[in-house]
Amino acid sequence: METMEAYESKVDTQLKHWAASLEQLIARAEKAGAEAKADLHGQIEELKTRQHVAQTRLAALTAAGHDKWEILKAGVDSACSELEAAFKLLAA
Repeated sequence: METMEAYESKVDTQLKHWAASLEQLIARAEKAGAEAKADLHGQIEELKTRQHVAQTRLAALTAAGHDKWEILKAGVDSACSELEAAFKLLAA
C-alpha cells in the first residue's frame, strides 16, 4: 500500500513535469502566428485551469492529513487524469 507521503511526492513530481510542459507550450504560442496563437491560448487556459484543480486537490489532501487522505486521493487522481488527457489531446 502506498503511503500518503509517497503519493504526494509522486503527484507533485508529475505536476512539476506538466508545469514545465505548459511553459514550453506558452513559449511556442508566443512564437506562433496569430491564428495558431489564438488556438493555443484557449488550450493553454484549459490546461492552466486543470493544473490548478489538481494542485488545489493535492493541497487539500495534504492539509487533511492521514485520516482522510484515502478519501481525497480519488479526487486528486481524477484531476490528474483529466490534466493528462488534456495534454495528450493537445499532442495528438
